[in-house]
Amino acid sequence: MKTSLFIKFIFTLSFIFGLYAQEFNNSPENDMENYLSVVNIEKDILYSGDRTLDIYYNKDDVKRPKSVIIHIYGGSWVSGNKITYTNIGSLLENEDYVAVLPNYILFPNGSIDDMVDDIYKAIEWTYTNIAKYGGNPNKISISAHSAGAHITALAIIKAALNLSNNGATLSSLPYLEKVLLLNGPYIFDQEFLAYTLQGTGSTSNATVTSDPAQQLLLQKLMVQYYNNADISPIEILKGYENNSITNHFNVGKFTFVYTSLDNVVPESSAKKLISEIDRTSETHYEYVYLEGLEHATMVRGIRAKSAEYENMYIDLLRNTDSNSNNEVHNFNNNNNRNNIINDSRISDNIINLNFKTNGMFLFNNQIISGDYSKTPFLVRSEFLFTEIMPRASIRQGLLFRGYKLKLIRSVNAENVERQTSRASAS
Repeated sequence: MKTSLFIKFIFTLSFIFGLYAQEFNNSPENDMENYLSVVNIEKDILYSGDRTLDIYYNKDDVKRPKSVIIHIYGGSWVSGNKITYTNIGSLLENEDYVAVLPNYILFPNGSIDDMVDDIYKAIEWTYTNIAKYGGNPNKISISAHSAGAHITALAIIKAALNLSNNGATLSSLPYLEKVLLLNGPYIFDQEFLAYTLQGTGSTSNATVTSDPAQQLLLQKLMVQYYNNADISPIEILKGYENNSITNHFNVGKFTFVYTSLDNVVPESSAKKLISEIDRTSETHYEYVYLEGLEHATMVRGIRAKSAEYENMYIDLLRNTDSNSNNEVHNFNNNNNRNNIINDSRISDNIINLNFKTNGMFLFNNQIISGDYSKTPFLVRSEFLFTEIMPRASIRQGLLFRGYKLKLIRSVNAENVERQTSRASAS
């Protein structure tokens, strides 16, 4: 019989409120300085072709087996590297873990299947080799953030189901004690794209980089993988019968974390994946909802050596008991949050029937008005308006109506100005 789901309300983390707005001193220069100063590290170990990983471990204590954490960073599939997250590796080593931080291929140099291959091989390499660095191969866990959480979930689920990836059938991965997935997007559907773009047409909200070239790559990736069921753990599991997956995905427990101020990934992404895991298997899972944090607050805080976020991250790793019941934790000061599973199946009904009219109005008028270049993603494709804008229109109806009025007023003002000029000239 499935373990029961219950809700815990915890009120001890009220200090979180207000911290999300803190400016962290994150920069590549600081990251590199931290990286070069680390002593307990083995750098640039080849694990798959030219792909490398770093191991953070206590060089004076390799005979006592320690728990292992593999951390898979995010970066919108187009950016990121292991050096950026040096402080996560050092934090884990200081907390008596052996930490593994692999690089993986990024788009467009590789596909999402290529990224899955890298994560899969990094896990296999860790299991085979980690003992020489003082790690216990039977106590391996993973933490992953954002795009890294997506790729990790996809690799674990494909391997557990022995599915094909890049034309080769994946064998089951070694047992993973815990899998901590932070703010991951697990489906490229209308809701995700519309939520990410916030009705603005700009991907600057979705990516950790301000580099326009990398933002353009993210746009291309979104178009390429839009509604692609093969890269969605949610859609893959929808093809399986209730209680048909009996191997628990070779995972002791999944912990999904979502933060209330995440404006990059909708909460429904984690909820839908939890629902499919719950429906198809007896796997243990936990859902943690953190109030007052943005999409990357925790990892940025750790990069800046913020004790608050370091402690939060370690608590999430240590307080996940793989043998406990399925749980929902709500870290806030509100005691009326609903059961996560009861509302986890998001309706696909389109409730705003005017989205196409509004969308095409903006499309046509932005071209005419010369604002075309300001929204390079959505306005350049009628297809994207008809497919994606239903969600965006629901979420951003006021924005559209306001922009429409602004355009009308602008056109009217220009007409008045032209008429006045003509009258003066005559």
